[in-house]
Amino acid sequence: MLSFASEGRVYGVNMALAALMAFIVGIRVIGPAPAAGQGRTDAIVLAACGVLGAWMHIYGAMFAGALGAGAMAAGWFVGRRRDLIVLGLTTGIATTVAFAVWLAVAFPVFSTIAQAGFWMEFTVTWVIETFWFLKQFVVGVTAVVPFVAAFLIVSLALPGSRAPAILTVVTMVLFTLIPMAVSFHTAIFGWRYLIIGMPAFLILCVVILHTHLATALSAPRSFWPRAAAAAGLLFAASATLTGVPNASWLFGGRWDWRGIDVIRPLVQDCPEGELRVLKHSSGDKLSGFSYLLRGALKPVNAETAPLRDVADINCPVLGWGEHNIDPQMGRDWAEKADIPTLLEDFHLTNTAGAPLEVKRHTGGLVLLRAKSE
Repeated sequence: MLSFASEGRVYGVNMALAALMAFIVGIRVIGPAPAAGQGRTDAIVLAACGVLGAWMHIYGAMFAGALGAGAMAAGWFVGRRRDLIVLGLTTGIATTVAFAVWLAVAFPVFSTIAQAGFWMEFTVTWVIETFWFLKQFVVGVTAVVPFVAAFLIVSLALPGSRAPAILTVVTMVLFTLIPMAVSFHTAIFGWRYLIIGMPAFLILCVVILHTHLATALSAPRSFWPRAAAAAGLLFAASATLTGVPNASWLFGGRWDWRGIDVIRPLVQDCPEGELRVLKHSSGDKLSGFSYLLRGALKPVNAETAPLRDVADINCPVLGWGEHNIDPQMGRDWAEKADIPTLLEDFHLTNTAGAPLEVKRHTGGLVLLRAKSE
């Protein structure tokens, strides 16, 4: 959440909305049918969260829809709970309508990007890496994964935990399979988007764990609820103890736009007011640079900029690249690209052989005149 917040992304808000929705539905599933007034309040809150989630991110819409389907499944297969079916249907309809409105407004831009292709891949390796990242942040220790699977399977089998287990499994299976299915046409399957629903998944698992602990305490000789509770507690401990180290690991390798720290002290020496930039993107390539430069310099897409000699540029900063993926070097471009390569990438020449230097940081670099600081 914090890792991507610096780029103005809304994953964190979507996580919070999904978690709130999961909490409300989870409590409803394990509790009795509510009074009419409380039922309407829950439906209104869930519908509002679904609408907000859909308008902020496509994965917010998919999670809300999947949760609505999970609530309907739990209500249908366990006790014919009409209130859960209505709750899920209301959430699904509100989210679908909101997403349709967003799609109608965003279609001209969205369809162009979709045809060009997003930055993601959709290969077997990509899918495996996606699930590995999710495992890291949701489960933690790899050896705990079988216990999580056993926890969910036993929970589906036991009558006391079946309803929240159905809710959890249906929600997360749909939330995973829908973007996978879409990705056969346009790749949208990625861990950083799926992570939107993972705090909600943990909350739903805590709801299941609650049912096992309640049964184990009331019936101490019951084996399977106690075994499921032990597996659930192991899952919770693993996720809790590994959360901070895994987050630190992610922050350590984050591509974080640190080129601005090099450029900001030098902008007063650039009277031309322009700066060539590079960023791998199927859509807008300049907005991140514009935001950080705050009008001090105008970013110009180096890929389409005319060829120019270094001697003709009255600025110590010659080029700035972030999140660039090179056809040959891939994501290692910022680490491996030498000065001749960078001159070519920024559409520059250096006929006088002026001394140049490169300031590198994680995920990016800045091309400068030597000793310009």
